[in-house]
Order: sequence, then structure tokens, then C-alpha cells
Amino acid sequence: MLNIPFMFKNRFKIFILIAFIFISIFASGCAENNDATKASETLPQAQQFMVDSSDADTNVKYYADSEIPDGHSQEWEKNVTPTAIHKIVVDDSESTGRSTTTVPVGNASITVKLQDSMDSPIIDGVVKYYSEGWNEFGTTDEKGQVKKELPIGTYQFRMTYENASSDISQDIEANATVVFSTVNTTVELRDSTGNLMDAGSVKYYSGDWYDLGTTTDGIVSRELLPNTYKFRMTYEHASKDLSQDIGANATVAFSTVKTIVQLMDSNNNSLDAGSVKYYSGDWYDLGTTTDGNVSRELLPNTYKFRMTYEHASKDLSQDIGANATVAFSTVNTIVQLMDSNNNSLDTGNVKYYSGGWYDLGTTTDGNVSRELLPNTYKFRMTYEHASKDLSQDIGTDETVVFSTVMTTVGLRDSNDQLVDAGSVKYYSGGWHDFGTATDGSVSRELLPNTYKFRMTYEYASNDISQDIGTDETVVFSTVMTTVGLRDSNDQLVDAGSVKYYSGGWHDFGTTTDGSVSRELLPNRYIFKMTYEHASNDRSQDIGTDPTVVFSTVNTTVQLRDSNGNLLDTGTVKYYSGGWYDFGTTTDGNVSRELLPNRYTFNMNYDHASKEIYQDIGTNATVAFSTVNTTVQLMDSNGNSLDTGIVKYYSGGWYDFGTTTDGNVSRELLPNRYTFNMNYDHASKEIYQDIGTNATVAFSTVNTTVQLMDSNGNSLDTGIVKYYSGGWYDFGTTTDGNVSRELLPNRYTFNMNYDHASKEIYQDIGTNATVAFSTVNTIIELRDSDGNLMDTGSAKYYSGGWYDFGTTSDGIVSRELLPNTYRFFMTYEFTSNDIYQDIRTYPKVVFSTVKVISVSGACTHYYSAGWQIFTEDMEMLPGSYKFSFADETPDAYYNVEASTTKNIH
Repeated sequence: MLNIPFMFKNRFKIFILIAFIFISIFASGCAENNDATKASETLPQAQQFMVDSSDADTNVKYYADSEIPDGHSQEWEKNVTPTAIHKIVVDDSESTGRSTTTVPVGNASITVKLQDSMDSPIIDGVVKYYSEGWNEFGTTDEKGQVKKELPIGTYQFRMTYENASSDISQDIEANATVVFSTVNTTVELRDSTGNLMDAGSVKYYSGDWYDLGTTTDGIVSRELLPNTYKFRMTYEHASKDLSQDIGANATVAFSTVKTIVQLMDSNNNSLDAGSVKYYSGDWYDLGTTTDGNVSRELLPNTYKFRMTYEHASKDLSQDIGANATVAFSTVNTIVQLMDSNNNSLDTGNVKYYSGGWYDLGTTTDGNVSRELLPNTYKFRMTYEHASKDLSQDIGTDETVVFSTVMTTVGLRDSNDQLVDAGSVKYYSGGWHDFGTATDGSVSRELLPNTYKFRMTYEYASNDISQDIGTDETVVFSTVMTTVGLRDSNDQLVDAGSVKYYSGGWHDFGTTTDGSVSRELLPNRYIFKMTYEHASNDRSQDIGTDPTVVFSTVNTTVQLRDSNGNLLDTGTVKYYSGGWYDFGTTTDGNVSRELLPNRYTFNMNYDHASKEIYQDIGTNATVAFSTVNTTVQLMDSNGNSLDTGIVKYYSGGWYDFGTTTDGNVSRELLPNRYTFNMNYDHASKEIYQDIGTNATVAFSTVNTTVQLMDSNGNSLDTGIVKYYSGGWYDFGTTTDGNVSRELLPNRYTFNMNYDHASKEIYQDIGTNATVAFSTVNTIIELRDSDGNLMDTGSAKYYSGGWYDFGTTSDGIVSRELLPNTYRFFMTYEFTSNDIYQDIRTYPKVVFSTVKVISVSGACTHYYSAGWQIFTEDMEMLPGSYKFSFADETPDAYYNVEASTTKNIH
């Protein structure tokens, strides 16, 4: 045995140690195995480690954690040539120090098999063996086996398959084949009559729960290692567990129980329509009772069963393995309604609450009953529009009793005297009639609740909320209410008409000796006093103060001029639903007692009126003032113009005056007026608010009328008129112009020149120059070939015929106002006229026609006498009489406008 130093302080020393160990192993390799084993066994406290590798050299380390002087762990290294299986033997005895040796041992080839219950191979079985801990051996192949070399000895082998493990301890020197076999495990599900059942879901537990499958034809099978497993059958949402050693018994049998749920009434009669659920992790439907029963096959567990009947539910928890019949029973529940004298009352409508309100029925002879499951319910009795609730456990007491209270409502006046005709209602989900007081009271049986009672008397109502279960007498009282009217000097005023508002206006009375009184319910009312056509309202709680006082105000209306002087004969009205006379100012004032409201006051003075809207309760003096209004008339240069006649409109036209030095003034109320200035036959209006500007200024415009020819040259002797309700002379043009000051309106101007006239309608306020122009009118005379011809004599018609001129070089021209004229041409004793608008086309063309006598016999034609006819002569179009030399009778021919006309 080699001695190894206890501590090395660097890697160099470790390297020397490894080399030394290698040499020692090589030297001792010839020793016999048995001797080496025995030598290692003699070492005290030896630790052995197996080494197995196919590498050329395997580096093996062992780390010792023993305490050493310098606080570090000791480390050994050794290279091993794997020609065989070796043991590394480490000695950590205190006497010899630490040393290692490698000892070769014998080995064996081990085969581990996994086969099913029919000896068929199973793949994917995971194998481990135990040697100083569990070590990987391998996984079974398609032959169901796995092999490995191990040192000879006894090992514990572990096979893991389908999440379960099984162990076998075996001496591999005696038998090198380790065989694991599974068991064909069958799980059955049968009903209470032993019939196999499908759809049972099966799991098994092996460290965790794993699916085994679902029963088909009542069974499900799987190959499992022979252990004790816990099996779980799940059917109809419930589970049952069985723990079984499948090595001893490979058939695991589960059975269900036929569970019967019954529903019976209080007389033990079967009840249908009971809906049943059972709880297994959640609630599931079991069915509905028929002939009082419903059944289902269930695994034998403890379940909670829920019976639902008539909207209520009852739960029972029961182990159906011990007792498979679950029995529910109802209770005959009776609800009674009695009056205050314990007499039965009908028409009481009853509901009960079970997740919602449901009808139980209506009382007959004071009772109504129903079979219900024994729970605590809330019952509701509805009678006379009111409801009362009682919560009661009918399993303890099945009779639920409701009683009414005789309720009395009374009305008394301020002297505690009973008052009749008070109409009473009570509120219960809505207002309902209670009755009308006779001998001061009215009574009714009601359920004992807190109600709001309403007494209506003299159109007013008063409410009292009272618990009639505590106090069944409800008392209302009236108050003696007095309404008074006093003037500004605190004197009593009669003839004040009083109303009060309670859902509408109602008469209270008329003041006598300044007051009027009435019994009313103590509420807040609006009182209306009407005096002198006006009304004033006051809201007052007569329960706090029953005396309501109205007062008038001494109202004064004044009229002053612009200098503050008082003015008489101002007529005053005031508006209060209509216009009423207030009076006429004397010394500038008029006064009247009125209720303190907002009124509209109207002052009428000098045909005009002005309104002031004023709260006389704040200011009782209403002051009107006139304005000194001045109307001016100026020409275009700002010079004063007289004889301008002024009127103003205020419901009608009234004279204001005539200007002197261009002005006229008058005191008027400050309103908007229309002022009319009449000057030189024309008038102009201005609409002006004299309260903003008291000077109304009219100005004339210097209006110029021009007459120009077609070349823009001035023309004289143009006679001008203008229309303003009639035609008036404006003047005659000189150097082509004539001017006049006129009020700025729209006028029609008429220009007369050379026997013709033309009109222009123009707003001189926009443009003060009215321009007339003539048109250079040309008359041409052409023959049938279009040649210009002389000696044609022309006229034009404008109220009469006037000479236009004689053609020279075929034309004649003249300046005319642009109108439509009739032009007349005379040539060779023939004539023709043309009607033409020279504004559109100022050239007037006359054309002659060549007249041909086909026979050559025409000698004369008639036009202002018999004229000599020459062959192919040019004649103006017309109807002429022709004479012939060949005894042909005289004949008329129409010479139309064309180039030629053939006659006989």
C-alpha cells in the first residue's frame, strides 16, 4: 500500500502525485484479484467507487471533505486503463493517513426484460439498478430487453413503465436475466343489477393521477406492473376510489347504486314536477319526479340532493351507499287574513318569495293554502292596495296570520270643531280613495304599515305619514287664514279681489273693511290680490303665519320737456293684462295707488306715445321727457333752404312746420319717427330715433341733365322735365347742360329734342348726372342692283311727320334721340315707309324694285297722279295702278321687295 502525503498546495504537486499513482498501479497490475480485494478489505474505513469507461484513459477523481489544517478539501486523481471493471479503494484511516488503490473485479453481462401478461415484449421500459445509489441501466428495445456489463454481485433492479415502478433483487452471478412482467388490469363498472356500464372514466394513481381509459361494454384494460394502485372511477360527474393489489387480483370492480329521490305532500301523496339536482363538484340535473319519484344510477358516495318545487328548493345530504332512497316532503302552508275584530277577510292577495315573488293565491273565507317545501319564506299579503311582509319557517309553523287595523282619519278646524267634506286618500304604490269625512271622520280596515294620508279640503291637500300599527287615528286640522289690503298710508282698502292657488286658482273672497278670511289646510299657498286691474302674488306658509297682507304704492307719472319744464295734457295709461286709464298730467304730474308690480306706462303727447316698463315697488315715480327735435333742409353746398314743408308720422301724418333759415323745431317724445320733407314738388322721408339724434337733416342734390350727340358734342335746346307726382319743368340745355337742386329720390327725367322725347328713370342720390345722347341716324336709298340713288326725299314721324332730308350720294343723316321711329322715303312719285328702332340699328335702308313691262305696252302708273312709266324703271315697293296702250284694262300690281317685278 502506498502512502500519500496529506496536503498539496499547488497543481504541480498534484501532477507529481498522479504520476506516482500511475507507476504504482502499473507495478501492482500483476497481483491476483483476490489478493487485491483482500488487501482493500483490510484497510480501515475504506470507500469503494466503480469505474466503467470505454475511453483509452479515464481520469477518476475522488474529493474528500475531511477537515485539514489549511481548511481545504483533499483531491486525488488517477488514470485508469479500462481493460476491466475496477474498484478504487480509498483509505482515510487516521493511523495510516489517506491512500488509494485500484482493484480489478469480475463482471457479468446482464439482460433485463419487460414482457406483458401474454409474454409479449414491451418497449420503453426504463431500467435502473442500485449501487451506492440508483444508476441508469437503459430502456427496453423492440425485443423488450436491455443489456449491460456489471460487476458480479446482488443488485436491486427497478423497472418503470406506465408511470409505475416495480423492483426485483437478484444475484446476477446466479442468474444474469432479470424478467419483469406486467398484469392485464381490467376495471369494470356495473350498475345496481350487475349490468356492465359504459362511459365510466378511469384513472390510476402512481405518484400522480394518470388516465387509464373509458369503459366500453363496461370494462377498460391496461397492462400495468404488478403493484398496489389506487383506481378512480368517474361516472355521472362523481368519482369513487378503490385501492387494490393487481398482482393478487387484476380485476377492479366498481358498482353504482340505483338512487331514488321521492317528493311527497303533507298527506304522503306523491307530487310530480319536483325538479332534482345533485351536487358533485357542481350541481347536475338528476330529473323531474313522475308519480313522486325520479331515479338514477350513481356511484355510492355521499351527495347533496336539491329538490326544487313551486319555485323553492330544499337540500338533503345523504350517503346513498347506506340508503339509496332520498325522501323530500312538503308542508300544507295556510295563510290567513283577519280584520281588527278577528273576522275573516277575502280578496287578500298572497305571494311568497323564493328567489322571486310568486303567487300563492287569494283568500276565501280568510284562508289560502299551498303545499310548499319546509323552508323559511317571506310571505306578502296585499289588501286594499297595501302590502305587508312576514318571514316564517313553515317547517316549524305552517300557519301564517295577517291582521288589519281599523284606521280612522279626522278633520278639525281652528276651533277644534269637526269638519265634513274632507276627501281622504292614502298612498300605497299610488294614491287610493280612503273616503270622505262625515261627522268629521272616515274609517277603513288597512294592513298595519306606515302610510301617507292626504286630506283634501277647499282644493288644497295636506299629507301626514303615520304608522297605523302604532297609532290608528290620523287627525288633520285647518287654519283660519286672513288676507288684508292696505294703501301707501296704511289705510284699509276694500274691493281687493283675492284668489289662492292650490292646483289651480280658486276664489278666496273680496276685502271688506280691508280683509277677508277662510279656513284652509296649513300649507304654503300662493295668494293673489287683484286691485285696479293689476295682481300681486305672495307665497306664504299659513301654518307658520295665517295673516297675509298686501299693500299698494302711490305711483306718480311725470312729463317734462327737454329743458325740464313740466308739461300738461300728457295722457297716461298703464298696462295690466290690458290698457287702462291712469290720468292726464296737471302741472306735469298724475298719481294713483297701484299694487307694487312691474307695469308698462304709456305717455301720449302731441300724437306720439312712449312706453316705460318699470317696477313701481322699487321706484314709484315714472318720469317721461320730450326731446327738442330740429329738422333741417340744406342744398348740395350746405346752404339753408326754405319753404321745405315738414310732416312727421305717428300713427298718422301730422304737420311739423315749414323751414325758416333752413330749420324748424318741435318738442316730441323720444321715439323713432318717419319725417317727410316736401320741396320743389318732391318729398323725402327719413326714419330716425330722435332719442339718439334729435337733429333730422335733409339735403338736396345738384342734379345735372346733359344732352350729347353721337360724337359727344353738347346739344342745346333740349327741353327737360321731371316727374314727381306730376310733370314739372326742369329747364332747357345750354352748352348741353341744365341743373337744379332736388331731393335725392328716383325721378323720371324727360328730354325733348327735335320733335322727339326720351325718358330716363334714375336715382339721383346715387348718380346726380342724367345723361341723354342722340344717335346719328342714316337713311340710304338703293336701286335693285344695290346702287346708291339721289333725289330720294325722307321724313320721320314723332307725333307728326317732319323732314329728315334728301339723299345725296344715296344717303341722308340726322341726330335723333334713340327711339323707334317711322321713316318715309319718296322717289319718282313712289313712296315706302319703314318702322325701325334706331337704338338697335341706326341705318335705315330703302331699296327700289326694277319694274318690267313684258308686253312693252305700259305707259303710265298712278302715284299721286298719273305718272309716265319708262321701261325698267326703279320704283319703291308698293301697290300701284298701271295703264297700258294695247287696250289692256288698267290693273293694280303689288311691287314687292325684290330685284325685279314683271307686269303686263
